[in-house]
Amino acid sequence: MRDFARRLNGAAKTTLIVGVIGFFIHMTFRSSSSTNGVETSCSYFDAGQFLVALIGVIAAGAALSARSNVHESRRGALKAAALLGFALAAAHAAWGITGAVGITGPCS
Repeated sequence: MRDFARRLNGAAKTTLIVGVIGFFIHMTFRSSSSTNGVETSCSYFDAGQFLVALIGVIAAGAALSARSNVHESRRGALKAAALLGFALAAAHAAWGITGAVGITGPCS
C-alpha cells in the first residue's frame, strides 16, 4: 500500500482524499412550507456532494493527464487512482441528485 501511495502524484492523492472526505462533509439547503402545521412541500439540496464531485473529476482528470509525463512504472497506479476518483465523484453526484429529487434526505 505504501508503494502504491508513493507512485501517485498530487492530483491522484487529491482525488482520493476528497472522495473519501466527501462522505463526511455536507452543505445542505432545505426549505419547506406548511399549512395548518402540516408540511405541504419540501425542497432539499446537498450542494456539498456536487462540489466534491466537481473537485474529484478535476483532480482525476489532472492525474490522468499527467500519466504521459511519468515513468511507466507509475502509470498503472495513476490510472487506478484516477478511475477510483471518477467512481467516487459519480457516487457523490448520484447522492446529490437523489437528495435533490427526494429519494434520500429529509424530504423523502
